[in-house]
Amino acid sequence: MISDDLLDLAQIIACRTPGFLDRRGPGKDKGNGATDAFLAELNSAASERWPSACVQQERAFPGAKYSFDFFIPSEQTAIEIALSLRNVVTEFEKDIFKAILAKDGGKDVRRLILVGKHGAVKRLAGAGPKAIVGWVARTQGIEVHIKDLGRPDLAACSIG
Repeated sequence: MISDDLLDLAQIIACRTPGFLDRRGPGKDKGNGATDAFLAELNSAASERWPSACVQQERAFPGAKYSFDFFIPSEQTAIEIALSLRNVVTEFEKDIFKAILAKDGGKDVRRLILVGKHGAVKRLAGAGPKAIVGWVARTQGIEVHIKDLGRPDLAACSIG
C-alpha cells in the first residue's frame, strides 16, 4: 500500500535527520521550521515515487482552507504529519474533525493516519483519545491510526 510505503519513507527521513526527536518549541525558527523542512523533504520524495497516486496538500473540504498533508484516493486514506502529537496540546482533535468535514463534504475518507514524533502513540493511548477514535469509527466510518516516527531502534533507520 502507498500509505505504508509513505510511512516507511517518513521514518527513514526522520531517522537520518539530526535532532529529529528534540523538542524545539513553537515558532518559525524552531519547531515549525523543523516540521516544514521535514515535510518539504517528504513531499519531494513522495512526488518522485508517486507522481499521481499520492496527492499532497489535498483540500479536505470545499470552501475551507483545511487540507490534508497527503491523500491517497485509491486507499481512501488521509495522512497528517502532526509531529507534536506527543505533546499535551496537539492538533489531534482538529485533524480528526477535518477528516469528518471532508467525508461530510463528499470526499471518500475511510482512514486517517496521524503521524507524530516518537511518543505520540503512548500519549494518545489514554481513555479520552481512545473514546474519540472509537466514536469516529462507529459514527463516521473513519478509522484513525496514530503512528510514531524517529525511533532509532527500528529497522527502517538502518536503511540507506
